[in-house]
Amino acid sequence: MRTDARRYPLSAGAGAGIWPCAFWPYQVDERVRIDQSGPANVLIINDLRDPATPYVGSKDLRAAFGGRARLVTVDQSGHGAYLLKPNECANSAGTAYLEDGRFPAHDLYCPATPTS
Repeated sequence: MRTDARRYPLSAGAGAGIWPCAFWPYQVDERVRIDQSGPANVLIINDLRDPATPYVGSKDLRAAFGGRARLVTVDQSGHGAYLLKPNECANSAGTAYLEDGRFPAHDLYCPATPTS
């Protein structure tokens, strides 16, 4: 990863860290079906201006899941909408979901956090 971080500073070598997943020695759970059947517990949090996972993809994924999912749209740039930036709206929605299973009743829009 250090070598790739030097060679590819834009991604800081992040792509080099995926190899352990390719050789994971454990049985994986059943894959989540991307359709409208199944439990309503899919939370998608995405920045509006994410260069790695474009917002249009999160909208398409949300549509494919139908009522099973909620989309938290965060008005910010960069990759990593949850906990990597000080957006209280996005961070609160993600933490409530992970800690207590609280699932938003509707899709959420989180305005930009003012910088001073």
